[in-house]
Amino acid sequence: MLPIYKFRILIVDDNPGFIESFKTVFEFYFKDRIRSIQTAKNAEECLESLTKQKIDIVFMDYDIPGKDGAELSKIINSEYRFIKVIAVSFYKEKHILNKMIINGARDYISKEEINKESLERCLTNYPV
Repeated sequence: MLPIYKFRILIVDDNPGFIESFKTVFEFYFKDRIRSIQTAKNAEECLESLTKQKIDIVFMDYDIPGKDGAELSKIINSEYRFIKVIAVSFYKEKHILNKMIINGARDYISKEEINKESLERCLTNYPV
């Protein structure tokens, strides 16, 4: 039997309450599949985290200080090609989602719909 891949996750959001809730959901459902969960509250902290440690998946809000999620997705996609960016936002407007996808986000989760199934989809569709 192959060992389970343990993901290194970065959550980028300027809402500390959301970050803690999101971490709690991950740790509750996927404790055996997570190596580490890092957090960043703005674009600068996100980019700094990426230079200091290996990250597999970035879950990123659209509205973050410094750069919006689309700009940051573009930077991550060009400089860290193998990191999977997942847009996480309350926005459901297609132009916002399309902007993030065009700039490198590979999937989208609505903050209202974060649950075991939506997170499982993100982990399952990750190329190990």
